[in-house]
Amino acid sequence: MKPSQAQTISAAFSEVAGRQPGKLAISYLGTAFSYRDLDELSGRFAAGLAGRGVRPGARVVIYMPNSAQWAVAWLGVLKAGAVAVPISPIYTPHDLAYIAGDTGASAIICADRNYGYVVKVMDKLGIKLV
Repeated sequence: MKPSQAQTISAAFSEVAGRQPGKLAISYLGTAFSYRDLDELSGRFAAGLAGRGVRPGARVVIYMPNSAQWAVAWLGVLKAGAVAVPISPIYTPHDLAYIAGDTGASAIICADRNYGYVVKVMDKLGIKLV
């Protein structure tokens, strides 16, 4: 199957990873991640999300800086069949609450530096998983 024939972004990525597993996909802070690495890591992340109750169609906020971890989280959310809601990590708790509430997000993935903002708004939202 050619990537253009894939039904989803995650399927297209996995197909490319299968054809070029050792090819460099991301270099982040001196660490190289191949397509195989990202495919495997995001698959494990997707399984973790599903194991914690994230179901297909659920909205998952990704509240992290650009990084290899962001790419793993984004692909993992897609592989779990959920809807990724990426937002800038510079947004304030007010912004986070508005976006998470407006999208109906049930989970949020954040960096440790953003966790304090998440805690400030969790009670106001339907976030069940951080």
